[in-house]
Amino acid sequence: MHPGPRAVVWFLVVISSFAVPTARAEVIEEIVALVDGDILTKSEYEEEEQSMIQEIYRSYAGTELDNAVSAARKSLLMDLIDRKILVHRASRIFDTERMGNVFYESFREQQQVEDEADFIVMIEREGMTIEGLKKKLIDRFAPDEVVREEVSRRISVADHEVDAYYAEHPDEFRHDDEVELREIVLMADNEAEKTERRAEVEQLHATLTAQNFEQVAAEFSEAGTKAESGYLGVVKRGDLSEALEEIAFGLMPGTVSDIMEMPYGFHVLYAGNMRVGEMKTLEEVRDELRMRLEDERFSTRLSEFMTKARGESEWCVKTKFVASLPPRHADKVCKEM
Repeated sequence: MHPGPRAVVWFLVVISSFAVPTARAEVIEEIVALVDGDILTKSEYEEEEQSMIQEIYRSYAGTELDNAVSAARKSLLMDLIDRKILVHRASRIFDTERMGNVFYESFREQQQVEDEADFIVMIEREGMTIEGLKKKLIDRFAPDEVVREEVSRRISVADHEVDAYYAEHPDEFRHDDEVELREIVLMADNEAEKTERRAEVEQLHATLTAQNFEQVAAEFSEAGTKAESGYLGVVKRGDLSEALEEIAFGLMPGTVSDIMEMPYGFHVLYAGNMRVGEMKTLEEVRDELRMRLEDERFSTRLSEFMTKARGESEWCVKTKFVASLPPRHADKVCKEM
């Protein structure tokens, strides 16, 4: 039940979201949602939104940033309600007093403040109490513990399931097609130059073999790879133009292509080692595949679990904020008193 490294990141969030100026305590908070007798206030909602946006700004830019912010805003209210549902669930299945103490000790250690008295002074300077901090840590991390207990620990993927998936989806486990290439290029930018150089290219091509391709490329090629004896390296599908790719992957290892007439001149390829359509062995992919199947199963089980948890909880949203819920929950409007 130890908070992970993210606890350090959340330190200032925890501090700032709990510390409330004295004058503000007299203000009646606007309620956004009611969850099992607990309330989600507008200030809490706005603070979480601001924290979320700051985190997204550190990870995205441009259009991706806009899309990420938009998506996060759409899910934020439901996420906060879910968090409260899970915190209440944690109080039923865990000793939350002990949990709070464990979170607190781990959190304090991660701040690298050895003397607890110094840590308490630091907390109080920010307008917090130790009990308040423990509650914040429970609110932040208890939901993860509930999910771990009620979802993650109940997921397993047996060997026979891994074996069956591998056998039924062979195309997912092929190595990328690869071919090792060398090239010879003679430049000719227009039809007149091509006509002038065609005989030269054909004569040169007639002398090419697997044994002398490197030497001929080093002497006659006009491409940038001339200094490396025409070596293009190991290429995968998608690395070359469609015209070159079709020829390259159609060659047998150790063979020379026909002359290809290109817009820039004449191109000849030599194929060395090649791997096309080769399957990865089951043992190569077993661990990765098991993790993938577990992740897929987790997503499904988590969705099912949260649907169940919401159904077992009493929650509603004030009319003003219902538009921020997913459409399927549009009926969860609090009855006005």
